[in-house]
Amino acid sequence: MKNQGVFDPTALERAAIALRELNQSPHAAKALEAMIKTEEAKKADKQALQKQHEISKVKVEGEERRRNMDHQKQVNQQIADYNDKLERERTKDKLKEKELTAQRMREEAEESIRRQENMRRETLTLQMKKQFELEEKKITLQAKLNAENYRKNFDLIIQEQEKKSQIEKQAKIELHNLYFAKFQEGFKYLQQNPQGLFTIAKVMLFVSGAFFFSKYSLGLGFKRLEAMLTKPTLVRETSRRSLKWMMPSSKRIFDKIILNPELELTLKLITSGFIAKQSQSAPLRNLLFHGQPGTGKTLFAKLLAYNSGLHFAIISGGDIEKLGEQAVPEIDKLFSWCQSTPKGTLIFIDEAEAIFYKRSSSKQTSAALSTFLAQTSAASKKYSLILATNLPNKLDEAILDRIDQIVKFDYLNEEQRVKLLKKGFEDTFQKSNMLSLILNPAKAFSKRFKVNFNLSEDEIQSLAKQMEDFSPRQIDKFIISLYDAALGQCIIDRQNQYCVDIGFANNILQRSLYENSLRQQWSAQI
Repeated sequence: MKNQGVFDPTALERAAIALRELNQSPHAAKALEAMIKTEEAKKADKQALQKQHEISKVKVEGEERRRNMDHQKQVNQQIADYNDKLERERTKDKLKEKELTAQRMREEAEESIRRQENMRRETLTLQMKKQFELEEKKITLQAKLNAENYRKNFDLIIQEQEKKSQIEKQAKIELHNLYFAKFQEGFKYLQQNPQGLFTIAKVMLFVSGAFFFSKYSLGLGFKRLEAMLTKPTLVRETSRRSLKWMMPSSKRIFDKIILNPELELTLKLITSGFIAKQSQSAPLRNLLFHGQPGTGKTLFAKLLAYNSGLHFAIISGGDIEKLGEQAVPEIDKLFSWCQSTPKGTLIFIDEAEAIFYKRSSSKQTSAALSTFLAQTSAASKKYSLILATNLPNKLDEAILDRIDQIVKFDYLNEEQRVKLLKKGFEDTFQKSNMLSLILNPAKAFSKRFKVNFNLSEDEIQSLAKQMEDFSPRQIDKFIISLYDAALGQCIIDRQNQYCVDIGFANNILQRSLYENSLRQQWSAQI
């Protein structure tokens, strides 16, 4: 290897040799031409490359300008968004300030109304206080006047009382003298006629015997009368009374009863059967009523007794259960009481599952159940047993065996609910305004307010549609709640009358629907 600092001419020599050979070659011109073309091609390629470079440069510059424009747009958009955010915040602050101002104005208005109300209340209290003071002064003045008159007439009254006492004293002295004179005459007569003494002894003996005989016979008669008239402890309500004038008008009780068409037909058939059995002195049947509370089982039993010409006695199974072992003699008294009337008696036992539950579910046999089974072992002409329950599957098989007919009580349909609403509105809103003040003077103050209802046929029907799960009792409670709320509205509005419209009725109905749903939830949890 040669040193790097020494020049090597070998390459130049080879180049010179090659040039000399090229000049001597016949193709020298062609080679030169080829070289020129090669140079021109290289020059063209270089120019094309330069143009491409210029185009790329223009593209890069355009791309850079485009990126700058996009960045500027983003910056402008951010500025616009920020300005919009600031504007929204300013608008929100203005709205909040307006709301606070309105709230302050409302509070000031409420405070003003409250102050006015307090002023009115204080004024009314002051007026009432002055009126009471005036009444007190009147009463005091009247009492003083009466006392003054009494003092003026006191001497006359004393003189009249002394004269009266002297007259009474003289009359007593004369009466005593007359008794003593008669006794002396009688004693002298007996001394002169000893036979009269024996006659008096006979009369006294006869009178004594008659007295003791009447005493014991009347005692037995009163016991019999007591059995007929005295209501047993278990009976909560009955149609039997000791005097006819004390009997309520049964027709009034059933005026507002609306029954399902099937129940009406059942009532007619059962009533016809009871009337026919009574005319032929045949035994009465035992019935079982089952259905949800408030569907009219008790009223149906009353109506059945009224139409059949029978007495009714309403008993609660819970009352019998509370008595425990003491229930047996009370049940015997009940059946003895039913036997004492010439008319038959419908014994209606509500909440029958309380005493007639299945004996397999209890460790000990219920004495009350056994007593009822013994009393109803055979059909009777004097009484009919009617059981009412919403849990018929809890009843003992033995008591179910005593039942001759089962009647199911369902809710009313829409048409019947409309009728019940109309009748309830009429009885509550119209008759109460006219007759309640006469029938119940104690409510004279509340009867200053008059409540009317302005509901069309379609509006009443719309209310009835929402009461699909309402029993007749719940519909009656809704009407009473509506009437009470209207009275309260009269007091709030300081008006002496109020007209119930569909909006007001719907508000009360929604509350009743909510309460009904709560009851159903609680019942489902038990």
